[in-house]
Amino acid sequence: MTTRYQLKMQHCYGIPALNHEFTFENNNMPVAIYAPNGLMKTSLARSFKDFSKGQAPSDLVYPERASSFQVLDENGEQIPNDAVFVVDSINEKYSSAKMSTLLASEELKAEYDEVFNSVGLKREALLKVLKKKAGMTKGIEEAFSTAVGLPQNEFLTALGTVEREVKKDAYAQYSDITYKVLFDPKVVELLDDDEIQKLISQYSEVYDQLLEESQFFKRGVFNHTNAGLVAKNLKDNGWFRGGHTVTLKTGDGVIEISNEAELGAQIEDEKQRILTDKTLGDMFAKVDGKLSTKPLQLFREHLLEHPYLVPELHDINALKRRVWIGYLTTMKSEFVALLDEYDASVEKLKGIVVKAEAELTHWEKVISKFNKRFTVPFKVGVKNKADAVLGIEGPQIEFIFKDTDGNADRRMAPDKLSQVLSNGERRALYILNIIFEVEALTNAQHETLLVVDDIADSFDYKNKYAIIEYLKDISRVDHFHLMVLTHNFDFYRTVKGRLNVFNPNKLIAGRFENEIRFQGDSMGDNPIGAWTGALDDPKCMVGCIPFVRNLAEYSGDNETFTSLTNLLHVKAASDAVTFDDLKTVFQGTLSPNMTNDCYSGDESVLVKVTSMCGDIIDAPLDEVELLDKVILSMGIRLATERFIISKLADPNFANGIAKRQTSKLIKQYDRENDDEVAMALFEQVLLMTPENIHMNSFMFEPILDMAPMHLHDLYRGITALNN
Repeated sequence: MTTRYQLKMQHCYGIPALNHEFTFENNNMPVAIYAPNGLMKTSLARSFKDFSKGQAPSDLVYPERASSFQVLDENGEQIPNDAVFVVDSINEKYSSAKMSTLLASEELKAEYDEVFNSVGLKREALLKVLKKKAGMTKGIEEAFSTAVGLPQNEFLTALGTVEREVKKDAYAQYSDITYKVLFDPKVVELLDDDEIQKLISQYSEVYDQLLEESQFFKRGVFNHTNAGLVAKNLKDNGWFRGGHTVTLKTGDGVIEISNEAELGAQIEDEKQRILTDKTLGDMFAKVDGKLSTKPLQLFREHLLEHPYLVPELHDINALKRRVWIGYLTTMKSEFVALLDEYDASVEKLKGIVVKAEAELTHWEKVISKFNKRFTVPFKVGVKNKADAVLGIEGPQIEFIFKDTDGNADRRMAPDKLSQVLSNGERRALYILNIIFEVEALTNAQHETLLVVDDIADSFDYKNKYAIIEYLKDISRVDHFHLMVLTHNFDFYRTVKGRLNVFNPNKLIAGRFENEIRFQGDSMGDNPIGAWTGALDDPKCMVGCIPFVRNLAEYSGDNETFTSLTNLLHVKAASDAVTFDDLKTVFQGTLSPNMTNDCYSGDESVLVKVTSMCGDIIDAPLDEVELLDKVILSMGIRLATERFIISKLADPNFANGIAKRQTSKLIKQYDRENDDEVAMALFEQVLLMTPENIHMNSFMFEPILDMAPMHLHDLYRGITALNN
């Protein structure tokens, strides 16, 4: 079992380079990776997905750069491509290809196959001759079943419905018709034409009249095809060889026939007299001009060979049924053998199907898990469970909506769901498909690196926690190694807690010079706790100002709230506040064990903040240092206000602002100055800094998602205005 994976990649979808060793040695503990927005998460997941498909990742912006992507085990060997499975963040069109592999009972299926195998052999024997007769290579079963009025998947039942007619040689006269030619889609389309139908009706009337006037044919009773069958049967049974004769009754009397040739000539002469009638020929010629394409020309030739079919064309569906039955009369041995075998097996098959319906399947385990955990307005089921268990067809998922008014449940097919479900509910269906995939991998016991890319993004909290619980289930499977990627810090923090992820497996992605790195999570679950535990560091003192200010606000300590507000905005007394003063304020709010060793001195806090900001922007970019981002956000806002106050030259205006000081100062500056450059910067200040210096928004999550380069650039722009 693999315990470590070495990832080595270069120039893959914007990631310049990334090298990291992931360890799963500690009880197969999952890996949780937090990446700020736009840093690398999607590119990493996409690269893993390419690898899993046996494809090479690339750099789409700079395709000339040589890309490489390797995932090595602890022995330095490249892992197989199918040892990686990537779960995309959201793919509503995704459908699991593994669902049909989750057979519930190999024993039951083997029993079914044994019983049905002999039926299948005889079925294939019949289909072989039937395909040849119809001129078709596929779709025989479906075409036959629908022609006799049954669903297309009930071929054997459909055969049973025509058994009596086949045994009586019904419609045998149609056995030499080529189904593929006569019922080509172009032909069927032609026969829907009203003008064609009118001509067919006229043709039928004339044809019937000619039969009525025939020497020995009678309309609806005995036509030339019936006569031909009689002649054939007499010949096959040696009638004339036995010295017998046949007497034909005509309008002029009777004719006695003593041999086969004479009988055939009489029938043929009478047939030709009728079918070569000039009126019928003229009607046929009217249709001839419409038969221009190849399928229609073949149809024309077929009608010339079988002109008696024309009257039948007024009811195409009835004709289809007769043609199929006519075919079956020529293959009675195969037909009867199949039905006899099926009848003998049907009771056994029914018993096996009952067992299949009662058996608990892998599908039901997945569906039960989904139905219990996820909140959606429907329940999921398998509607063809027995056939699916027995491998007759793949499982078909159905969605059952329960009517709150007590009416009958309503079932809906998957392709209709998008019209009634919300975005979140459609995403839940994606999770259902993923569960099927993972269940198949579980059953196969295939060692897999499971890369999960923000699977809970945009879900409500109940379903988000349901997903986390499912990830917890996955993490307990020995042959799965779980890696969770997210840009949502709240989700990352929850995954760490629920899945018991500790260092070195809790990682934060950072951008450094020409590479991405995964750093150990030094913030822990409570960065504020880390800062209040290190107040001897002036940076931690400054970083805690927003936190302590919020505590004072919530507890109704207006004096402390006002004192600390003077350090987040430029007031008349702001520059005079020292670290000694700040220590005193903190001691009034925080516990003694936090404040006994507070940094102190007579240095101005705001002067120190300016100095700290200078040090931060001079140092290499650190994507994940939250404390630096908080201090830099404070410095940006203070520098903005200081610049505007100096330009307005109206101290009373600034000191008189009680709330939303930064936005009011910017608005006043815009009224008095036509300065597009400064206003563009100030708009960024309003967008980027307010949430960053208030801890009451998901524990600083907005600032965690913000790339530090934006804060660095903004600070440089604002300080340049002051210079």
